Amino acid sequence: ADAKSHGMIMMIDYSGSMDRILGDTIKQTLNLAMFCKKVSIPFEIYGFTSGDDCGRQYSTLVNSEVDHSATRIFELLSSSMKKPEFEEAFKMLYLRTSESRYNTQISRVEGFGGTPLNEILMASDYIVNNFRNKFPVQKVNYVLLTDGDGRNVRVQRDDYYSYSRDMIIDKNGKLSKIRRNSNACTAHLLNDLRKQGV
Repeated sequence: ADAKSHGMIMMIDYSGSMDRILGDTIKQTLNLAMFCKKVSIPFEIYGFTSGDDCGRQYSTLVNSEVDHSATRIFELLSSSMKKPEFEEAFKMLYLRTSESRYNTQISRVEGFGGTPLNEILMASDYIVNNFRNKFPVQKVNYVLLTDGDGRNVRVQRDDYYSYSRDMIIDKNGKLSKIRRNSNACTAHLLNDLRKQGV
């Protein structure tokens, strides 16, 4: 209505609790993808989970650093894919919706895990910025397809007794003090995305 160009980023929760509804969620996401493709709206679809130890790095974290080592974010489909790659990715995603999905060969990264919701919201700053660099759209719509809360953010502590319920997040030199508990952290991070015009 306001004649602005739009882009969409969709994030699908691959946690274990999504098992019963993941097929329907993917089908709906594929419908959105086909709509975007038909009307030339650029889009990217990602999956996220804590997954297994696949690719985890066990390097020592710096004191007060957020632990992202178990977070998995993987691209599933994108409007910038070439036609053969798009069709193959679309087909593999559709196969994941069938009842026999456990018989289909999937990447270990896509294995069910936990819900690192706050960790992927932190990473979304980079995803959104990269998207805007690729596609000069005026409005970025961020669709989060999940069934529940994330876990509390894990922060490295040199001293066990220095544990605090609060944490300070540094985003490009801007410091924000927030509660570590999942709901307060999620609300803050979502609000931060909104302030960026998402």
